[in-house]
Amino acid sequence: MALSRKEEEVQRIVALSGMSRSTVFRYLAGKQIRPSSAKAIREAEAVLRGDAPESDAQAEVTVSIDTKVFEIFEGHPEALSAIIDEASKRRVRVSVDKDCAEVKAAGVILLGKHDPEESEEIEWLKKEAVPFVVVNRRIEDKAVSYVASDMVSCAYDMCQHLFSQGARRIAFWGERRTRVSMDKFLGYKKALEERGLYDEALVFSDEDPLENVLSADAFMAMDDETATKALRLCYERGLRVPEDFLVSGMNDLDVSKNTIPSLTSARIDFQKLGRLSLEVLLRLMEDRDLEAVKTLVSYRLVVRDSTLRSR
Repeated sequence: MALSRKEEEVQRIVALSGMSRSTVFRYLAGKQIRPSSAKAIREAEAVLRGDAPESDAQAEVTVSIDTKVFEIFEGHPEALSAIIDEASKRRVRVSVDKDCAEVKAAGVILLGKHDPEESEEIEWLKKEAVPFVVVNRRIEDKAVSYVASDMVSCAYDMCQHLFSQGARRIAFWGERRTRVSMDKFLGYKKALEERGLYDEALVFSDEDPLENVLSADAFMAMDDETATKALRLCYERGLRVPEDFLVSGMNDLDVSKNTIPSLTSARIDFQKLGRLSLEVLLRLMEDRDLEAVKTLVSYRLVVRDSTLRSR
């Protein structure tokens, strides 16, 4: 069945922006969506209108995403938006696809993918000798280029901050199935082991009730969404934050500064990750003899009321 003109337009916006069909439809209907998502869609529309320099592109790259997980975290659309911005300045054509093996791209950026798909795609790219960069994943394989933040050190530093505010029993709750989540756990474990405070009884999986973290005196959440749920749990149990219990998150979402109390978190510049990933990829495409480029972007702890006992 032939697609309508509108349906074809939606499909092209979905492919270029990396947004889900439902998000694109909400945007086109004038409904509110995340600012970073709206920006990515506007930029896709600009390419379709011919406002972006697609026709005279000097190179073409593919951003490979998994639409099922892409919008779970707002950092992914921020990174994609920055990639598209930087590409327009460099006369680079960008396409978005869920599987780079299907498009035979000259260069690939892997963004927001989880294992096993991510590892399988990396192995395919290595085998086919396609230049590629992984965003927000530290991978020690000498053949893999990445642009990421050091989440081991980030989680370690967050624990040090919690120690400085009087915490001794810090809980960890969440999955450890992705590279980023495992790095956060390793930083947490290192910080506690150095002080002889690591306790397996305070390490919970995401299959355990979140309320288990309240058996500690602090909680370093793997993300801000979980941290805000912990804040609500404390409220329901009559625990004062930060007087009785400390809560910190990661990723510094927009909501973090508006919770009560405001949430301590860690800020990672995903727009910078996006820009640098394109820069690195173009270098790899230009010089095939270049070894893997591993780039770390700094993070910043944003200390707010949820962990601030001393001023």
